[in-house]
Amino acid sequence: MLNELWAANRKIIIAGVLAHLCAAIFSAGYFQVDEHFQILEFAAFKLGIAGEQDLAWEYRERLRPAIQPALAYGLIKVFHALSAENPFWQAMALRIVSALLSLACMFWLIRAFEREIRADFLKKWLLFLSLLAWFLPYLHARFSSENWAGLAFWSGFALVHLPRPPSGAAARYYGREFLSGLLLGFSFIARFQAGVLIAGLGLWLIFIKKERCAKLLAMSLGIAAAVLIGVLADYWFYGEWTFTAWNYFRANILHDKVSQFGIQPWWHYFKEIFLKGVPPFSIFMIVCPIFMWIYLPRHSITWATLPFAALHLFIGHKEMRFLFPLANIFPLMLILSLQAIREDARFQGLKNLAQNWRKPLLRLFLVVNTALLLIVCFKPADMQISLYQYIYDHYDAGATEVLYIERNPFSRAVPLNFYKKKELKVRKIENAGELARYAANSGKTILFATQKFKSGPAPAGLECIRVYQALPRFVNYLNINNWMERTPLWTLYECRNATRESFRNR
Repeated sequence: MLNELWAANRKIIIAGVLAHLCAAIFSAGYFQVDEHFQILEFAAFKLGIAGEQDLAWEYRERLRPAIQPALAYGLIKVFHALSAENPFWQAMALRIVSALLSLACMFWLIRAFEREIRADFLKKWLLFLSLLAWFLPYLHARFSSENWAGLAFWSGFALVHLPRPPSGAAARYYGREFLSGLLLGFSFIARFQAGVLIAGLGLWLIFIKKERCAKLLAMSLGIAAAVLIGVLADYWFYGEWTFTAWNYFRANILHDKVSQFGIQPWWHYFKEIFLKGVPPFSIFMIVCPIFMWIYLPRHSITWATLPFAALHLFIGHKEMRFLFPLANIFPLMLILSLQAIREDARFQGLKNLAQNWRKPLLRLFLVVNTALLLIVCFKPADMQISLYQYIYDHYDAGATEVLYIERNPFSRAVPLNFYKKKELKVRKIENAGELARYAANSGKTILFATQKFKSGPAPAGLECIRVYQALPRFVNYLNINNWMERTPLWTLYECRNATRESFRNR
């Protein structure tokens, strides 16, 4: 059945794979700082690129699970063995791995639940949304704890629901249960909040499905094995035995450290989903999960997702990324909800009301989804990454100094070392006169980084040219009313003493 579905929709599958690869290649950077500073910078520390004093506070508190820094460390060591030292290629490889594993997760979910979808057109929409919903390729390309916890949990979840093997294959059968538990456990050691998803699934297996004890035991052993791997990874990273899950719970829940980053009202997620999910389509992102929780209370998806969502409504500090582990299951929740409405006579009035709007709304969705998909697939996740790559590609780090007056380009929440060559010197100066003295006396190539598009007139005897700007150069012709001068855009100038060789004669 699944093969027939895919054979009839090869174009969707090919487009979905290409969209994920494009997002992995082009969406350089991070969605939120933790994706970089608590994974790549931690890996850079173990690689000897960053110092302990440069790491985020979570390192000192032993809060961050080390499994993803360990995976990044291992992949980067492979790159080093192949003499591939470029950190931008290394980060891209991590995004490609994330995207491909996420695709595998989506295919597993479709395979596990396609028998519940009775209408062929709904199956087609499930495939389309699972691969090409505008936000999924971007989220799937993130080497973040939220994405990896989601892909691991829903992969294990899908294994639980896959069709059973033939009788007499008990050893292989329990092996699959063990693998499912291993994936569920990995979701926990990637992001501890996934423990709520695991608990919800476990309760469903016990009270609703009434799963056999042998299968539950095999799954529990898989979870325990993953947690043990996580503890060993933490020991390797921190250099001492520690249980980061407990450290995280003690600091953020018992000591309420998380509230220092802001407290939002319980309805914050509803507002954010509505505004950032692109109205009016974002209404479905809010209504469909709630409808499924009410209409299908015995479904395994309800048991897993409802406690997770309720927990995040209860916790004061809220960020959209905290709900990202639910992104993979949203297409299935949407389709199951629409199927329930379609097949239940009690919703006939709603169906009649929607009949006249269905086709125009679907056409509008396809247009909007395509436009947004093109943006997220080709736009960098962080515009500043191109500044680091320009410096990395064009200058000898040992013969170059980067100077700045107001903001250090290589410091975000904490110092950024992963994309910076160790020999590159970055210095703060007080004024343009000091810049001129450096250019005259340092003997190195001097780069001046500023967030002002025009850095102001150069001091006498100093010649500067703009070698990099955050926006493409054709945008300069659209600088109506000097809006670019009022916008904080990273710009890089190469400066030298005017008495030295002119730029124009190089």
